[in-house]
Amino acid sequence: MGNNAGALKDSSSEAAEVKLSEARRLITECSDDELLQGLSRERDLFSLSNPEVIKLLIDELIRRKVYPETTPEENPNTVHQMVSGWGAYWHIWKGTLECPHCKADLRDHKSGPPGVRQIGVIVDDRVAYWECPDCKGEWNRDFSPAKPE
Repeated sequence: MGNNAGALKDSSSEAAEVKLSEARRLITECSDDELLQGLSRERDLFSLSNPEVIKLLIDELIRRKVYPETTPEENPNTVHQMVSGWGAYWHIWKGTLECPHCKADLRDHKSGPPGVRQIGVIVDDRVAYWECPDCKGEWNRDFSPAKPE
């Protein structure tokens, strides 16, 4: 069993080296979008992902200014933690970015993407509708009024 265990260890370290080589190739030959896609694929492997590859790709995206060097002051997480928790595309705001009633900007500029300021109103253990922190207007996920006006 000892010989087989050694062979498995060698093959997994060889596989890790192959992944690192592929990541280095991505860095030199690929566009920003292709680099983001490669990072997303690697992160999606969860426990099978290679942390060195992920770090290498994130550092390159920071170098290319796709990601900021640091997150906003109100956000206690590092860029690496944001990728780990939110995914490769954490830096892009998604979803409702404007109140359908008062047109207020709902992006949270203090903590940065993916933070939004809209308030999810919970009913029966789920978000039933959204509320604007500025005008207190309410809307459903499909942007229809939450309550008849």
